[in-house]
Amino acid sequence: MFRDLLPDDVAVSWRRAPVDSPRSVPETTTLGTVSPKRLSDFATGRACAHDALRMLGATEPTVSRGTTGAPVWPGGFVGSITHCTGAFGAAAASSDRYRSVGIDAEPLHDLSPDMLRLLQSPEELDRGRAGGVRHADLINFSAKESLYKAWHPLTGSWLDFLEATVEVAPDGTFTATVRHQLAARTGLKRLTGTWAVHDGVVYTALAVAARAVPPATR
Repeated sequence: MFRDLLPDDVAVSWRRAPVDSPRSVPETTTLGTVSPKRLSDFATGRACAHDALRMLGATEPTVSRGTTGAPVWPGGFVGSITHCTGAFGAAAASSDRYRSVGIDAEPLHDLSPDMLRLLQSPEELDRGRAGGVRHADLINFSAKESLYKAWHPLTGSWLDFLEATVEVAPDGTFTATVRHQLAARTGLKRLTGTWAVHDGVVYTALAVAARAVPPATR
C-alpha cells in the first residue's frame, strides 16, 4: 500500500508476513533479550528497510538504532519503518531529494474517548465527526505517528500529539499543522501527506522535500 502513497523516487518495501528467521537480520544483535514478537517485528522492519535501500543502490545496508531506539539510516539516505499485525513496511529515499520520510500502519480499531482527548484537540474531534471520512480518528492518529517519524530526525525534539493538528480529507490526503516552537524555523509548520485503508489496516505516509535545514535548538 505504501507504494501508492509516496512519490516514485521514494523506495518502498512492504510485507504481509514476518521474516522466517529473525536472528538472521544483523541488527537484531543490538536488541538483547526481548519477546519473540518484538524480535520478529524488529527484524521484519529492518529486512524491509534493507530491501528499500537496495532499491536505491545501497550495498550491504545497515539501519542501526539510536539512543532513543529510533532507526539510524546510512549516510546519504533517509527513511522510516513501521509494523503492525499483518503489515510491515519501510520507505527510504536519497537525502539529496528528501529531508525525511514518515510512514505508519495501524490495524483498524476503536479509540476510547479518553484516548481521543489525549490525541486530538476538540476542534479536530469536531472536524472528524463532521468530515464524513470513515475511521477519521484512527487516520488522524496514524498521520501524527507518520508526522513524528518525519519530524524527530530533523529536530531531535519530541512532538506531543496536541502540538499538531491534522485535517483528514476524503480524497486520501491529510494536512498537518505543527505549533511547536521549532516548526517555523525548520520549515515544518505545515506538511501534507496521504492515507489509505486496505484489508483492515490504516496506512499513512508523508515525505518532506529537500531544502537547507537550520540547526535545531530549543
